[in-house]
Amino acid sequence: MNGSPFDSGRPPVGLATEIAQEAISGSDESAIKLVIEYDGQAFHGWQYQPGLATVQGELAAVIQMVLRCPSVHLQAAGRTDAGVHARGQVVTFRCAGRPDLKRLVNAVSSIMKGRLAIVDASFVSPDFHPRRSSSGRRYIYRVLNRPAPAVLQSGRVWHISRELNLCELNEDAAQFIGTHDFSSFRGSCCQARSPIKTVHSSRWYQESDILRYEVVGGFLQHQVRIMVGTMIDRARGKITDSITQILQARERTKAGITAPPYGLTLDTVLYDESAIGG
Repeated sequence: MNGSPFDSGRPPVGLATEIAQEAISGSDESAIKLVIEYDGQAFHGWQYQPGLATVQGELAAVIQMVLRCPSVHLQAAGRTDAGVHARGQVVTFRCAGRPDLKRLVNAVSSIMKGRLAIVDASFVSPDFHPRRSSSGRRYIYRVLNRPAPAVLQSGRVWHISRELNLCELNEDAAQFIGTHDFSSFRGSCCQARSPIKTVHSSRWYQESDILRYEVVGGFLQHQVRIMVGTMIDRARGKITDSITQILQARERTKAGITAPPYGLTLDTVLYDESAIGG
């Protein structure tokens, strides 16, 4: 993983320092929504961990420095694991005044040096919450299905050399659609109160030697990766029980492996327009 901009113990200088005094105007508190993308290989996951480079820790520190505010508390739509990428992670925080969002976007993206970028920033209603206000999340998982391993796409795909059947994968994917008890597809450290989740759509697509799995809904910790691992294990003949049978078993041991994190991307977080406000 690349080093943190704070490894030296001194705050970054340059663009952020030049604009800091201009970044905030007014005195009222604002609720700000950010859409961010990041390379999961550069971080030890979303959640703050002392001594480790995490998305929450690094982004909060940079925003705090740019806006010169005493603290920044970030809330996210989903807590991605180490190695998982994001193209449309949604984050919110509050700060005094009305920051110049364009300058904030440019400063943070410059400081993060290609590991993380703010794609969009907007003011939202104080009642908006990136996770609770969401109507669903779209994840994409990519499998490189060819004999030769990944080179240019290394760290972005899971390489499976055995030929996989798209129709069979989609037969399995369809069985996840609906509201189910996903205990069989739940990570061991998951703290969700209920294993009941709803999957709105679940489908594989093929683009040359890339198999792309897209799934929309609400999810438990590791659920998408276990779903992918189970479908791949079934395609390779390692599991004979159907997806429906595995769901009904409600036992993690009945499902397949947890697919590697680097093939997964949090693509989009979905909201009803009325939930955003601003």
